[in-house]
Amino acid sequence: MRNYEAMVIVDPRLDDAAVEEAVAKFTSVIDSQGELVKTDLWGRRRLAYEIDHQGEGYYVVAGFRSSGELVEELDRLFEIGEEYLRAKIVRIPDGATSGAEPSPEPPSDYAVAEAAEGGSEDVE
Repeated sequence: MRNYEAMVIVDPRLDDAAVEEAVAKFTSVIDSQGELVKTDLWGRRRLAYEIDHQGEGYYVVAGFRSSGELVEELDRLFEIGEEYLRAKIVRIPDGATSGAEPSPEPPSDYAVAEAAEGGSEDVE
């Protein structure tokens, strides 16, 4: 199983219940054939350019683990579903962090300053 992340823009003309239904539709497909790791509802945001004469969209980001067959099924769902303006699914490279997994703690200020000064004594 590989890590994927889907960015979905739902039609802003839908009411809140219909948006929740659209999100539930594709997350249930993910749950049936893979593992849904995280879903972030970003809410209504302005688009960089108009899509189908719409200047806004409801953004949803979902991180999941699955095989390639699920990605094909999701692409088909997003293509035929009228409630989805756009969707993009990307595979997260192994070892990389994404929104699907918690990121590691950032280094402390002391560790960053020491590394910048070259203050490590273990270096030969």
